[in-house]
Amino acid sequence: MSEEQLAIVQTYIQEAFDPEDAANRLGCTPQDLKSMVARKLLQPAFCMTGRNHFTREELDAFVDEISSASLNDPSLDGTLIATFCGEAGISLAEATSRIIRDRSLVIVEHNSGLPLFDGLMVACAPDSTRRASVRPNAQVRDAITYAEAAARLGTKHEGIMGLVEASFIKTAKDSRNKDRICRESLDLFECRYVKAAAYAPILGCPPTTALKILRTKGVVPINDWKSAGQRFVDRDEVMRLTGLACPKVVASAEWQSIKVELDEHLVAQAVPATTRISSEPAIEVRATTGRWSLLIKRDQTRGQYSLISNFTHIRQRGRLRKVEEASIKPGEIWPGARVHDADGGGFVIVDDAIDADPRGLSANVLIGRVITRAYQLHQIL
Repeated sequence: MSEEQLAIVQTYIQEAFDPEDAANRLGCTPQDLKSMVARKLLQPAFCMTGRNHFTREELDAFVDEISSASLNDPSLDGTLIATFCGEAGISLAEATSRIIRDRSLVIVEHNSGLPLFDGLMVACAPDSTRRASVRPNAQVRDAITYAEAAARLGTKHEGIMGLVEASFIKTAKDSRNKDRICRESLDLFECRYVKAAAYAPILGCPPTTALKILRTKGVVPINDWKSAGQRFVDRDEVMRLTGLACPKVVASAEWQSIKVELDEHLVAQAVPATTRISSEPAIEVRATTGRWSLLIKRDQTRGQYSLISNFTHIRQRGRLRKVEEASIKPGEIWPGARVHDADGGGFVIVDDAIDADPRGLSANVLIGRVITRAYQLHQIL
């Protein structure tokens, strides 16, 4: 490289914005900027020493793309985007995605004299301006996303991919030619197979050691490969080799009622999560991305519900690392909730003493609290 070329490169690097400067220029935090890059809403010019850098051209193009979503409609009442995010319980990156991608948010006013997000007034878009939904239920009959299937089975995305590749679960194409999971195929899978950890109560051991015990009795998981996530076993094979009855989730009418109502509220309020009743019994609410989850439990003695979210070093290392990198204190995740240290590192957040009410009012209080706590987790993770 000639001296002239080297000088050009040095100037290019020197004039680039580091994450802090780029965030200040846009009126957001470095963590918001990082989330936007992760969602591919904003592309960095280059990465140096593990840090993204941005040129003026990339940032100006990003501002222009956001500004293009302006809508001149006097009937729309605009709200500062930071205020909107706080009220909706979403991150700035999520709001930006709604502006750029599905057009469910529009720009009502943009003060060009301020950094982009400091002077941005937004409003929910009228139905006529929104892009058509590409949710699989609208495109393919009885089909769901990989993330929803993973949340339903309590495994990870790679685990679902492996089950599809091994032909245990079938897929269908949507209008964009993307694979979706057939709901009927998933139903059949759940009828025949079950997580090895589900046998833990019968074996009288922790869920993490149930598979080891089953292996000693000759049981081999159907997905015994690397990065499989949760291991699944054939119910009939376990019965034949061990005599153990198939574990069943015995859910009371109360739990079923709460789950059904909670599902309706999650959909109505656009919370990207699914629910399932576990064998404790408890209801697990899990993000379709797998980034967060919480458990709803009930103390039969005191007649109170509790919401629990784990950030342990052993089982939830990814979400724990994200909280630590963002310098978020555990007590800030669920304001007012209890926080205690977890065995092996990390912490557990507990929001308890949600009273049960014989008149049925507790379900409304409980569901409202779940929605609030789910939004708070989603905003951070």
